[in-house]
Amino acid sequence: MKTTQCFLTVLGVCITCLIGTSVLTAQARQPVQKNQPGKTADTEKRANAQDASDKRAAARADADKRNVPDKNNPKKAIATNSGADKEKSSTATNKLAGADKTKKQIPSDIQKQKETARETVIDNRQGNQTKRIEHGVQKGYLTPVEIKKLQDQQASIANLEKSLKADGRLSHSDFKKMQDALNEASRNIWGEKHDTDGKQMATFRLGQNVFAKTEFANKMADANLKPAEAKKMLSDFHAIMEIKKRLATEDLPDGLRKKLQDEYNDLLNRYFEMRNA
Repeated sequence: MKTTQCFLTVLGVCITCLIGTSVLTAQARQPVQKNQPGKTADTEKRANAQDASDKRAAARADADKRNVPDKNNPKKAIATNSGADKEKSSTATNKLAGADKTKKQIPSDIQKQKETARETVIDNRQGNQTKRIEHGVQKGYLTPVEIKKLQDQQASIANLEKSLKADGRLSHSDFKKMQDALNEASRNIWGEKHDTDGKQMATFRLGQNVFAKTEFANKMADANLKPAEAKKMLSDFHAIMEIKKRLATEDLPDGLRKKLQDEYNDLLNRYFEMRNA
């Protein structure tokens, strides 16, 4: 009897151990359950919302630093864009103003250079004519009457220049008026020095014994000489000089040399004559 009870007791203990082991094994094999679905979704939403809020705050801070419009803050974006537009507009206005100033300055500088060049030409011609008159006085080619006539003409040209430059500039039309006056004076100086009044000056560019004919010299000295006639005589004189140069420096064929020599002699004899000084 006691033996039977001991056996049953031992058997119960074994069964209990086996059942406990099975339960523990089943629990160990059962996967660990995650949080409940409802609670997990709410947590993720809150986390995402906080993250988005943090990103917006960071974007606004970065926009403030770089002065970049903040898309998440419409009012601030409008204010920032307005400031940027004003700055762009101001920059564009300054560029346009600078461009206009440059455009005005360039023509002004060019105009000033042209006026300076004109004045230089006029001054040089006036100085040269003064020297020619002084040369005529020293050599005895000009009589007292001729000297006064030429000096009065130079004074008249100086007064003309002063009048034309009353506005502080010498325009193209003013320059032409001065050139016309100086051309007439130059012709008069040449005529007075090469006429027969006083000691006649030889036309040294043509030869030491080449003198202007009296009629030609008187016409050159005549203040009433018509412009067309004066232009024709000066043109012939320049032709004489050019032909003389070609005959002296160029290796010309015989036929062309004879033709140029005949033309030279014809022009020379029309206005000049050969005689002893």
